[in-house]
Amino acid sequence: MYKIKNHTNNIKSYVSESGFAIKEGMIFNLNQNSTVLNEIVKQTEIHSFGENYIISNDIRGNSKIINICDFALDERFKINVIEYPYFEFYTQQTPRIYGVYDYENDRAFYETTDWIGRDIVGTNIFSKDKGLITCRTIFSPEILWHFNLSDLGGDKNLSNTEYSYEVKHFIGITDNKLIVQLSNATFLFLDINSGNLTHKVNLIDSFPTPPVLYKDDIKSHLVGNQLYWLNNQRLLRIDLSSFHVTIIKDYFEEPRESQFRFMSSTYYDEKIYFVADFGWQYVTPSYIGVMDANTGDLLWHDQLENTGGLPEAPQVTEDKLYIRTNKGVLHIFEKE
Repeated sequence: MYKIKNHTNNIKSYVSESGFAIKEGMIFNLNQNSTVLNEIVKQTEIHSFGENYIISNDIRGNSKIINICDFALDERFKINVIEYPYFEFYTQQTPRIYGVYDYENDRAFYETTDWIGRDIVGTNIFSKDKGLITCRTIFSPEILWHFNLSDLGGDKNLSNTEYSYEVKHFIGITDNKLIVQLSNATFLFLDINSGNLTHKVNLIDSFPTPPVLYKDDIKSHLVGNQLYWLNNQRLLRIDLSSFHVTIIKDYFEEPRESQFRFMSSTYYDEKIYFVADFGWQYVTPSYIGVMDANTGDLLWHDQLENTGGLPEAPQVTEDKLYIRTNKGVLHIFEKE
């Protein structure tokens, strides 16, 4: 299904959509195998920003918006959160100022000294602090609503230990419901306009004695009106119309030497691209692979040796598959 095309060393961060990376602190064109904008150094992160821009950050948090058509630079901002055409910016002054910027129209919607969050979903921005979820719009610093996780009460996990919930991920918005992935394999559904709780799905309640331990840091995938979660040794789907949970496949049912343990993953075109351990070989994943999201059937996989582990989910385009190792080697696979 895929064959290795090439690999590039010393990659700190990359974006597959535009084909740019941070290599040895500089902006690197993966398609041309060359450094661009040699005057830009000590960069640590790179992100896509619409079709014509990328955003890079240096070790001090200074941001550069780069037009990939003519490589013009915009260095006016320190940028926290990106959701094209918007981003959250901040200043280093005391007190620190935060705001949301509309880059297409070159205007700030507002500035405030209040912490506004790190998650933009649609036209809303969310924060999580000490068990409190706060919602604003990107157009105003006024708080629309709070939701206190303590209102859910306590519960017990598989080891019968009491716990309180934590926000792990803001997944997305569908049918006017905000989907929040919590600790202890729990999904929360909040009315986006009021913050009222509309539904809660706890997978440990649904499957009280699963032989698989869910890993809460692994992010689920919102696809239309379905939520897919490939977690450790289980692939499941939640229908967001009925909140019915379907176990698509349990991989612990295979012989131990043939078992996959899945870590992070990416959903693309009805397939899930994953990193995993196979056969309980290592603590960290060394395998990359592809499965059918609807059946859980494995379509292709390959092992990468001497990687130090695979710390992040693959990135995928129409004809290429990218994976970066803990040693900073970016492997690029091409579809056969």
